[in-house]
Amino acid sequence: MKTIPDGRCAVVRHLGSHNRLGESIYPLYRERLPNSGEELRDYPLYFQFIFS
Repeated sequence: MKTIPDGRCAVVRHLGSHNRLGESIYPLYRERLPNSGEELRDYPLYFQFIFS
């Protein structure tokens, strides 16, 4: 188990196939981040997969 470091983070909910995950993530980098005034930190993306 890993701990997410303190600080602000974005949360994106993706419903659907793992093969289409980019459709939810790329708008975050293309649109949301540049318009937010925030900067990327030197940490990887974290994913939480919930299986039903």
